[in-house]
Amino acid sequence: MSFGYSTEGKVIGSGISTYVHSMARALKKLGHEVHVIFPSTLMSTYEDNGVFIHRIKYDPFFSAIVKKHFAGLYSAEDRFIYSIHAYKEICRIVKDHGINIVEAPDWYAGALTLSLFKPIPLVVRGHTPLSLISSLEKHKSPFSLVAGSFEETSVKHSSALISTSYALAQYYRNRCLRTNAYIVHNGVDLKVLRDNNRISFKSLQQLEPYRLVLYVGGLHRIKGFHVLAKAANKILENNFDLRIVFVGEYDYVSKQEVLKEINKKNKGRIIFTGPLPYEYTISAIRECDILVVPSLWESCSYVALEGMAYGKAIVASKVGGMDELITDRKNGLLFTCGFSEVLAEKVELLLSNDKLRRNLGDAARLLIETSFTSEIMARKTLQIYNKLIT
Repeated sequence: MSFGYSTEGKVIGSGISTYVHSMARALKKLGHEVHVIFPSTLMSTYEDNGVFIHRIKYDPFFSAIVKKHFAGLYSAEDRFIYSIHAYKEICRIVKDHGINIVEAPDWYAGALTLSLFKPIPLVVRGHTPLSLISSLEKHKSPFSLVAGSFEETSVKHSSALISTSYALAQYYRNRCLRTNAYIVHNGVDLKVLRDNNRISFKSLQQLEPYRLVLYVGGLHRIKGFHVLAKAANKILENNFDLRIVFVGEYDYVSKQEVLKEINKKNKGRIIFTGPLPYEYTISAIRECDILVVPSLWESCSYVALEGMAYGKAIVASKVGGMDELITDRKNGLLFTCGFSEVLAEKVELLLSNDKLRRNLGDAARLLIETSFTSEIMARKTLQIYNKLIT
């Protein structure tokens, strides 16, 4: 069979893009033809390890000034225009390559136009919708509601919804968008992780002598960076060989929000790397001592999955689908979302107990290898595709 995937950006890097990359490789290994479509500044088609990549160039109507000052308006318009161009490209690929089914994420509403006309079965995979993010962010734009409605329209009119967690499926049910959804958790490509051993994050950042507590993700409130910031002083207090590292994009305001929580004597022990290539990010996860996922919401976090695959002890918010991955004190530690004091206590416990840290990491690795690989994810998804095609 042949499949098309419409996604929101890079081939690999963000959670959704990592999912598409992992799924495409897994389906290709199982003998299927896969096409991936994503927006770009250039129009091109090429092959990457047997997967066909289609980059779509399109120009939103609004200028860069509008984008800067009215981000919500630009976001809504950008989603709408991209969905039209994605629809045209998908129709062309269906005609030229005989695609059997198309999948798109809820995020970015790339399948909006396709969901309304449906020339081919369309699966929308739920990751984290904008409507949910907007409800948790401090600053809300009315235009974000419009952009979110585009995503929800694609979900409502799709042939099927696949949710990456039971928690997200329940969210969609509560909003009366889908009464039923298939559940397929994300899975990691273990070969990609195992082969990524040429780069040393600690060496590149000159952090070899130190233990690392790691946060991976942009400094956005939904990712809970402020929760870790408030816990940082307590974590650093009696651990002089420790550094807390933030890997991901940030702006001046979010960085200052972190630093205002940090005592003067500890400011030099907080590291901001900015966004890194995927290989460097994975190296940071591989070499850290503790991985913290303090998000206000996660459906099926790729950062957590990758950390577990590397056998890392993880401290995560008990929110969304995180307790579908992590069982407290069995393969990681969970804390009540937003409680910085409890987060600090959990991290300190792991820093002071090497045996517990190793045991949790070993159990986490075993769980990933037996239940959360990209091949398992692909095989479960194929069963759903077959139901829709036949």
